[in-house]
Amino acid sequence: PLRALLRHLLSPTVRVLDFAILVEGHSHVRPPDRRLHRHEVGAPRSGRETSIGDTIFCPSNVLPAVSRPHMVAALLEAAPALCELCGILLECVTPAACDCCVNCAAVAMEPPLRGRGCGRRVALVCFAATAGAMLVATAASARLGYFDPAATVGIVEPVNPPVVWQAPPRKRPLEPRPVAVLPGEVGRWTTGADGAAVCDFPSGCTDDPSGGAKEAKEAPVDDAASRSGSKADIAPPADDPDDDDAADDDDDATMDAAKLAPFAGFNLNEPVEPPGCALHLYRHLSKTGGTTLRFIFDKQTAMGDWEFPLIYGFKANEWDALLSRWRAKARAWRDGGGGAGGPRTLVEVRGNWPDNWPAEHFRVVMDDVAELRREFGSATSASAPDGLAACEVTTSLLLREPFAQYLSFYEYYIRKQQEGEVRAEHVGKGWPDVPGKAAWGRDIGEWAARVHDMQTRELLGDKCTGQMRQPGYDVEWVDASAVDAKTVDAEVASSDPAVAELAVKIDGKALRRVGVHPQAPECHAKVTDDDWTRFEKLIDEFDVVGVTERFDEFLTLLARRIGLAHPEYVRSNAGKHERDRGKMSAKVTAVIDAATTMDRAAHELAKTVQSRLVAAAGGDAFVRHVKKFVAQSEERGGRVFVGGVPARSPYKWVRESEAKAAGTTRVTPAAFTDEAGGGQAIAYIVMDPVMLVDASAPHQCVKGCN
Repeated sequence: PLRALLRHLLSPTVRVLDFAILVEGHSHVRPPDRRLHRHEVGAPRSGRETSIGDTIFCPSNVLPAVSRPHMVAALLEAAPALCELCGILLECVTPAACDCCVNCAAVAMEPPLRGRGCGRRVALVCFAATAGAMLVATAASARLGYFDPAATVGIVEPVNPPVVWQAPPRKRPLEPRPVAVLPGEVGRWTTGADGAAVCDFPSGCTDDPSGGAKEAKEAPVDDAASRSGSKADIAPPADDPDDDDAADDDDDATMDAAKLAPFAGFNLNEPVEPPGCALHLYRHLSKTGGTTLRFIFDKQTAMGDWEFPLIYGFKANEWDALLSRWRAKARAWRDGGGGAGGPRTLVEVRGNWPDNWPAEHFRVVMDDVAELRREFGSATSASAPDGLAACEVTTSLLLREPFAQYLSFYEYYIRKQQEGEVRAEHVGKGWPDVPGKAAWGRDIGEWAARVHDMQTRELLGDKCTGQMRQPGYDVEWVDASAVDAKTVDAEVASSDPAVAELAVKIDGKALRRVGVHPQAPECHAKVTDDDWTRFEKLIDEFDVVGVTERFDEFLTLLARRIGLAHPEYVRSNAGKHERDRGKMSAKVTAVIDAATTMDRAAHELAKTVQSRLVAAAGGDAFVRHVKKFVAQSEERGGRVFVGGVPARSPYKWVRESEAKAAGTTRVTPAAFTDEAGGGQAIAYIVMDPVMLVDASAPHQCVKGCN
């Protein structure tokens, strides 16, 4: 009787969903080779697969034949929505609960599925809760994003792996709140007599004026302090100039007072000065604006303020040597009472070249930085742990809107490989040594369909990041005489781009795509729930987090937090490709959206953290300060200097061979731990060793030039 009742309840709901899906532009009618495949009756299921058709039923269940193909098709299309809504309503955190939710829908339509993998009672309760809210979910589907474009399996060519739909991760707080703040009892940060941030609530303050106390009124911002640029109260997060998404206003990105206090201490009317002793580590993710930041760091070395000793792909022994030098100099500086002359070191972690060690072992690098922080304290606190002078040890990270990052990555690294000419020297070679579309994909869609969540994976470091820059397909050369010559010639001359693009014939050999290149067993390229938890915790360890779309805001936060006195810059590596999403094909946008599910959540998290930092730094007063910096931009020699033309450097990097031949003396600023400047002294693009000399020396500048 219950099954019959559920069948009647489900029928109108599925019909409404069917209509909504059609309105969304999806179709249940697919070519035979693109249909959702089901296991044969009686065939066991082992583990959770990655395609939609294989994830919505429990591992131990089997699927009998059905007599309502259209209703089942609608159910399968709506499976992601059912799972996501089930998880929201019941606070599900395990895949099995969501499997059962859809499993029960199938029970309502047809005889019950065999097997006890999920438990029928749990399934019935789950589905009952889901069906009650289904009409509401349908009406709100466009806003909530339940009908994800990636759920349409047929958006890519049959040669591609199926595009996998993944529900957006349910964001968890990075750390539990230490106290429960009741309505009407929201603490507020104020400025104490010594200029430090003080919490006026005995049980603690909330970092989000709207978090934990929805009925409490927000404390007004100290307008006088904001106007004067003095140490302002922590204001509510400023609205994003590029997005009005309410996600920025939630309180998932909790931050402790110790992390916010240095930003609350900014005096926007005072110039930035380098600290007495510091080490800053910047994690550079691909195509997020890191090259521009690298040139800003180069400028600080030419001014003599900081050293930049390691090339971004350094080796383990180079990192250990820097830590040893920095510790020795920092201890000597601290034992001498502080003041000037301490080490000030900038480190960029990128990987890829000449070594991938820092990217693949980023957890080790961050643990080493945390150890330095414990030993040398923080200059923003009263003292180091042992009562001596303290050093600033900080970290930063920049993320980018995923769609823009994928376009930029593709244009910079992948397009030239796809459009590369296959020549005679490539005959006989295979993966990964053959250029062209047969190996690298026809377009951005074929590349992106197999490369998921690049920024999340790259930050974690152990998620097979090399796969991002590798061809996705195996190819082989066959003797053209062994193949029907007319067939080969017809492929080369075909008017169908899908055929002609892949066909290559050289010296009697024909190049053929074999299939998708299999990844090694140790290559774990998918971001799991555990990976996302690691990612959230890692984000919480950074002192300055921002997004590329608000780069000037991020740069100003970074400059004032760590002491970069010369932040003026020229944008670097800015591509000229099409960026307007509206001009892209629906297929391309759908594929990229499907590939960036976790990256989109990561970007939202970074935006939230940046808004917290801006609020702590003065809110509207800080935003006006950033706009004033940008308004000072100046064009000179065909280049736009954002923030104005920087001061002339007292030093410059020149080729070491030229300087030594002329007897020019090396300059070693007091902030350096390595008199030679370290591995980063290898100039960008110019690969010869370079040397820091006085700016008046008669040698051509190759790095950090005016």
